[in-house]
Amino acid sequence: MQGTSQVIIRNLDVFENFDKGLIIGMPDDELLAEVSPLNAFTWDYSKYKPLHKKFGDKVVFDTQPPKGIMYDRALIFLPKAKEEFKLMLSMVA
Repeated sequence: MQGTSQVIIRNLDVFENFDKGLIIGMPDDELLAEVSPLNAFTWDYSKYKPLHKKFGDKVVFDTQPPKGIMYDRALIFLPKAKEEFKLMLSMVA
């Protein structure tokens, strides 16, 4: 499991009082199994494929987060590459 996911798991109490959440740019690990109720959105098909295999419909592959759903929290994994960061911001804005 990635270091960022481990930090989130160690601080799960922050997520206790929420009903629906969305992970944006989720890493390819078991985070979605640990933090619920969450769904994940990714635009990277190489990450989507193994995540969808593990978690099914909880993971969405698209250029925008799912519409018509009101989320009360979002967990955003920011990419290191500046251009990828700009792309991610334009997708979720």
